[in-house]
Amino acid sequence: MSSYNIIKKSETKTAIISLCDDGIVRVLFKKKIEIGVNEIKENHEAYNKLVENKMYAFLFWSEDGDVVYTNEAGKYSKLKQDTYPKICIAVLVKTLGQRLLTNFYLKISKSKVPFMVFNNLKDAEEWCRKECLKYKQKEKQLL
Repeated sequence: MSSYNIIKKSETKTAIISLCDDGIVRVLFKKKIEIGVNEIKENHEAYNKLVENKMYAFLFWSEDGDVVYTNEAGKYSKLKQDTYPKICIAVLVKTLGQRLLTNFYLKISKSKVPFMVFNNLKDAEEWCRKECLKYKQKEKQLL
């Protein structure tokens, strides 16, 4: 089990969002939700308020293992992927079907940041921390 403290927390209709001291923003989607364009906008607003324009890794997963995006939400999300600052995105899935769908989305979305799918929370957190370290090293080189 990883060790981190929650610095700030926010809750929307669809998610509980926690900014943590290990450099990861953990986004836990609530049970039995459908995400439309309005919910994405609400979540992005909450992310931006928490991160205050600083870069963090994002880790997404669902309480019940199932998040449903409307077609419009998927299109909007792809168009607005730069709406909030992020170093990388990790998605935790529980089933093979979710993994296949998420990997398919990855191929068509052409994410501008590193994006990985995991079936283990520990691995997802470790990858996020490594991506944060890489980002910080690049920042130092630019200075």
